Amino acid sequence: GAAYLRRGKWSEAISQYQKALALAPDSPTFSNLGTAYFFLKRYDEATRMYEKAVQIDANQTEELWGNLGDAYRWLGQTDKARGAYKKAIAIAKMGSESQSAGALGDIGLLYGKMGDQAQAVQYTRLARAKSPSDVQLMYSEALVYSLLGQPEKSIAPLRRAVAKGYPRQEIWNDPELAKMQSLPEFVKLVGPSTAK
Repeated sequence: GAAYLRRGKWSEAISQYQKALALAPDSPTFSNLGTAYFFLKRYDEATRMYEKAVQIDANQTEELWGNLGDAYRWLGQTDKARGAYKKAIAIAKMGSESQSAGALGDIGLLYGKMGDQAQAVQYTRLARAKSPSDVQLMYSEALVYSLLGQPEKSIAPLRRAVAKGYPRQEIWNDPELAKMQSLPEFVKLVGPSTAK
């Protein structure tokens, strides 16, 4: 399932995750299944899977709450999304890794999804300064700028992420970047003809 997910083969990932859940239901598998549904824009199913992941996981990581917030937001449930994002930020700030580049990047992205430009940019810059070669943080930076309505600032970090091997198909299909599909630079970088 994970291999299919990383390659953008979401339908194949779904069938594998469903088989895995039949054998041993756990939070990461429900979350990954939710992610496959999310990329297929099946937000109702994604939401149900993320809710199950949060219910099962006693530790309830910021990633789980952030994913749930995304699913709520794409369903138009703004208040629920905001609540999930706030919970994710609180967990990230309390964790033992709260000052790690990854946690700072997550916090920046969560603030971006809430529309808090100042906090989103501040945490994203802190994360990138701590780990400038981290491909996931490059991608998060691009997402933050796209979420904040500054798509032109997303191109450079996306270009760096692609150069480091971030999957083009995942970028193209990410609903957070859908508005960028009208930009020639974005299409040239990750459009369907370039996706592998």
